[in-house]
Amino acid sequence: MDKRKLNLLETEPPPAIIETAQMSDSEKYKYTFAAKKQIVGKEQILIVTFFPLKTMIAEFRVFFSKKNFATQRLPERKWSESTLKSLISYWHGSKAAFCANKRSENSIIGFFKADCPAYEAMEHFQQEIRQKQLKARHKIETDKIDAQMKLVGKLPANFDDWVNEVALDFSRYIYYKRQSKRLIVSFCTSCQKHMELCITKKNPHKNIRHNQKGKCPVCKKSVTFKAEGRATVLVDTAAAAIMQKTKTGGFVVRSFYVRKEYKRHYKNPTLSIRELVRDFYNSLELVSYEYTDFKQTNQKRWCRARPVFNLDTACLYMRNLRQVLATTEWKYSGIYELARNIDKFNIHGYLVAYKNYPAYEYLLKLRLYRFVADNISGRNWNYAELNFNGKNFQEVLGISRQQLQQLQRINGTVRHFKLIKSVGDIGITLTDTQLESFLRMNIDRIRLVELLGYITPQKIIGYITHQLEQNLFKEKKYSFQNPATDMAILWSDYLKNCALLGYDLKDSFILYPRDLKKRHDEVMVIYKAKKTELLDKAIAGLYEPLQSRYGFAWQKMLLRPPASMDEIIADGHALHHCAGSGSYIENMAAGKCRILFVRRSDAPDAPFFTMELRDEKVIQCRGNNNCSMTAEVKKFVTQWKKKKL
Repeated sequence: MDKRKLNLLETEPPPAIIETAQMSDSEKYKYTFAAKKQIVGKEQILIVTFFPLKTMIAEFRVFFSKKNFATQRLPERKWSESTLKSLISYWHGSKAAFCANKRSENSIIGFFKADCPAYEAMEHFQQEIRQKQLKARHKIETDKIDAQMKLVGKLPANFDDWVNEVALDFSRYIYYKRQSKRLIVSFCTSCQKHMELCITKKNPHKNIRHNQKGKCPVCKKSVTFKAEGRATVLVDTAAAAIMQKTKTGGFVVRSFYVRKEYKRHYKNPTLSIRELVRDFYNSLELVSYEYTDFKQTNQKRWCRARPVFNLDTACLYMRNLRQVLATTEWKYSGIYELARNIDKFNIHGYLVAYKNYPAYEYLLKLRLYRFVADNISGRNWNYAELNFNGKNFQEVLGISRQQLQQLQRINGTVRHFKLIKSVGDIGITLTDTQLESFLRMNIDRIRLVELLGYITPQKIIGYITHQLEQNLFKEKKYSFQNPATDMAILWSDYLKNCALLGYDLKDSFILYPRDLKKRHDEVMVIYKAKKTELLDKAIAGLYEPLQSRYGFAWQKMLLRPPASMDEIIADGHALHHCAGSGSYIENMAAGKCRILFVRRSDAPDAPFFTMELRDEKVIQCRGNNNCSMTAEVKKFVTQWKKKKL
């Protein structure tokens, strides 16, 4: 249809008389329409004009040809791709419009050769056009996808066997049945061998139990024992992946979901390997596809997907790995060594991590296999911050050679690394056994470091273990919901309060209370009664050492520590900021931060700016109404840093 010619056609006037029985029921309708046929160029066009019943002023008209349609909004004569369903029916329900007269009705039905009412005939025609257009668009997209899929080669002939032996290496069982008191008949699903186990005093198999771990006497592989009568249906699942070259020079990572099902006939388990995702890597971009429902058409096929770098770990097929990566930027990535030493890891996570930070290859050469696999897993809450611009392992990891050797020796994870580093920062080295004990207890690292300021690692383990074994600690109100961490929180708070009260922390009676919760509450009552006095005393005691360490004067300004708790409160009130709050005062008394005053030399006691210092770093320096530093104060602080920090 030529829209320029259609645009020149005059708009039809509203029908003078509406000749239909539906008029009596017009309150249920929003529009009426009239139609006429007209030859435009060499094509017969059906023109249907719609009028709102309230105004009877033409609102839009639809031009129909035998192959297409076009909608024009009136009176501005703007073209639209909208259908009647979106313009009328979608908003007003099925009774949206009725035909104004019999002549229009016959014209529409005759044009479409329909056996239904005029309005439905127009809707059906538009729906068919839209479906054809949608199929054409879909075909363009699917043809591109199919062309991409042709770049993928066949799976290796031994891939299924590899999946069964390696990806499902944990899926090995011995099904057994007791024939008599001294005879067990069994079958190993791994080596497919029948065996008889005679129960004697010297036979280690006499204590076989359902779900017990052991080894097959024939193939010597690790198995789980299953009693025939109790094990009916058993399903094991795994994730597997393989890298393959593509015909365009890149490679594809194919991810599979593996399912192995043992039913009553456990000798012939069902193995299914279903491919879910294909990720195509080249030097320019990553393109992902997933096997799913295409555009909600109920057609299962390969579809374009957004790369999500699945957090799931997978077992990687290694036999072709070096050959696949030989001509890519991942040639020296070390992924082969990672796959050889780690059963399952986030493959996409490592490919992306190495591309951004090639130093990961260096970490693998240091044999930190579990640490790398853990750090690229995608679990942000368990991520170790590394300095990838460092020139050696001390700069990259931030640990000493002895700490690195321990991490290598235990093939440590990110949790091992963080704990080794945290206790190392306070000058403590844990043995391998102590390290594993603390991780098994899952004690919060910050609380553990606080406890190590008072007690040796082994005594912490002993006390907490004894408390838990004797069920002496029953407090579960903290958010961790972990008894060992809950106890560490309470114990640390108790010891800090004891230190502030001046108790002798070398006395085992003070350090290891029998009823921790009760003793904590008693000390807390005493501490609260003396809190103000203790905090003031602690801050006053810090004045001389802080003045010696940080005191500074330059040009017309000076920096000094507070002489008392009241000075901090007065400074916060005068400058209208939060330095005078209880948390800052308590943190300063506990040594967690330092509050320092920036004053003018001619008014050393008048509040001007307040500085917070943590770990020899200026966290903030605020003035009246929490304002930032002026240029003058910035210059002074810069000079102070050079001289004192």
